[in-house]
Amino acid sequence: MSPGLRVVVYPPDAEGGRRFRCDGEILGRALGPGDLLEFMRRPGLDRRIE
Repeated sequence: MSPGLRVVVYPPDAEGGRRFRCDGEILGRALGPGDLLEFMRRPGLDRRIE
């Protein structure tokens, strides 16, 4: 994983979901904290949470 990885979590949409983007690629739409954690796990961001 690159230390300069850029992550954007968008505000909730009309249904309450949040788009999750990492380095310009949308990884999905999070409907809750579990989804956000999964999207963070994919590029290895979960290992950097302190």
